[in-house]
This record gives sequence, structure tokens and C-alpha cells, in this order.
Amino acid sequence: GGPADIPLPLHRPPTATRPERGPRVSTATASPHLARAKALDAAGQHDEAINELARGTTAGDPQSTRQLGLRLLTGDRAPLMPKEGLQFLSDAADAGLPEAAARAAGILAVGVHRPADWPLALLWLCRSAELGWDLAQRQLRALCEDRELAAAPITNAAGWARLAAGISLERWRRAPECVTRHDAPRVVEARDVASPAVCDLFQEEESG
Repeated sequence: GGPADIPLPLHRPPTATRPERGPRVSTATASPHLARAKALDAAGQHDEAINELARGTTAGDPQSTRQLGLRLLTGDRAPLMPKEGLQFLSDAADAGLPEAAARAAGILAVGVHRPADWPLALLWLCRSAELGWDLAQRQLRALCEDRELAAAPITNAAGWARLAAGISLERWRRAPECVTRHDAPRVVEARDVASPAVCDLFQEEESG
């Protein structure tokens, strides 16, 4: 199939129970391959930068794997290879960078060089949460309309999957109700654009 049919192991069973809270930012040490790739990009040698990221990936460097995946997924100074890009992001997430799965979720939700795929993006966001990425976990809690379920402790992958199942993507596809408050100049009030939980998440990120 084409890019829309991506056979990735999005629901592999965890090997151990993971903590509910995880890191907000990557704690990985600096990657020399990533630094060399950045220098090559600065010099306009983008093909060589991709080759350096590929060497880092082969050497088992998860940061190189993550960056290579992002570039192939989006065609950023690289060939557009979405299937391979997602696989590299999957590998990076498994290697200790759960943020890589969240980045895949964001790109798939927006739709870069392909139609937006919200259901697939939600699977990737769920996977990032399962692997311990704190922001992905908080996003799932904010998006879940069942506030009792969203507030419950979650200690394993099945719990995050249940939480994701409680998210209505259809609700986000519907246009909000709009009320005209003034005709000239035109002032329109959009109601219930986002839930209080989603607004709280935005405020947390803005202040944090």
C-alpha cells in the first residue's frame, strides 16, 4: 500500500509496568552524530547530513534515529519517505525517546505531504504516553471527555489505551457554535471551542 498503510507495531505489550509520570524533556546525552549533521546542514551539505544521521542510526544512537525519522517523514532537506520515517521514529521511541512518538503524532495530525490522519495520530500519542512521555500523558487526560476516567491513576499501557478510547475525535471535527455580537465591525463569539481541561493544558504549557 501507499503512505496511508503503515504496518507499525503501535500496540506492542509493555515488558514491564511503567510509571504514570515521565520526563517532560529528553534526558538523552548529546549526540556527536547529531552535532556533525547540524554542522553539515549549516554548510548546505544536506545529503551528507542525512548520511551522518544514518550512520548514527546504524550505530544505535536514538537521537540520530529520531532526527532521521523526522526528516524522512516530512521531507525536510531529505527524501520524502514517510513509511521509513515513521519506522525510525518508532525505533527511537523504543530506544528511550518517547517524545519521538509524540512528534510523529503531531505531524500526522497536521498532515505534512499527506492528508491529516487523526486516528493514527491518536495511536502515536497514546504510544508516547505508554512509554512515559509526560506531555503526551497530560494531553490524553485533557482530551478525554470522561473526566472521572481522566483523573484516575494509570500505571500500564492498557490504562492509556482506555483513556485514548474515551477521546471523541468527531467532536473536534465539528465547527463550534458561533453567535454574532456586533455587525459592524463584525464581532463573533465562538462557544465551547475547547474544554476547560484543554484550556488548562494550554495555560500550563504557556507558563511552563
